[in-house]
Amino acid sequence: MAGCAAPPLSGDREPTVTQLDESTVTAFDDWLYSDVVASPTTATTLVQFGSSADSHWVIVLTDTEQPTDATVAVGYVDETPFYTETISISADTYAGFRFMAPGAYTVTVSSDAGDGDVAVAEGFIDCNNSHQIVRLQSDGELSVSSLTEEVACG
Repeated sequence: MAGCAAPPLSGDREPTVTQLDESTVTAFDDWLYSDVVASPTTATTLVQFGSSADSHWVIVLTDTEQPTDATVAVGYVDETPFYTETISISADTYAGFRFMAPGAYTVTVSSDAGDGDVAVAEGFIDCNNSHQIVRLQSDGELSVSSLTEEVACG
């Protein structure tokens, strides 16, 4: 059929997706000490993409006490998302996504209040500690703070 579009095939390019237990988040995960993550907090979901020695965390939370349902979609830049999950987050719960497969990604966060995209640069997924904290604000806007070490790997 002429003019028919098909979704791109990503084949082996999609990373493995693994659900994690909260006990796998350790003191070595520097985002735990960020001043924007309230203490104590608990995970509503923890997911790992890939399994290399390199990693980068994206943490999604909100600034409201009332639980908020948000849909998080993850995909390589300009490709159909390979992972989608609807989560419930609040000021004392978070969702954590650990990227351990090289690549440039887009993380889309959507809720009734609003939505937005967060870029995860390929250079973030290396031997250095790095994270992005994505806060869904009560006005629907996304606030993103990040920390990335820039020490040479090797």
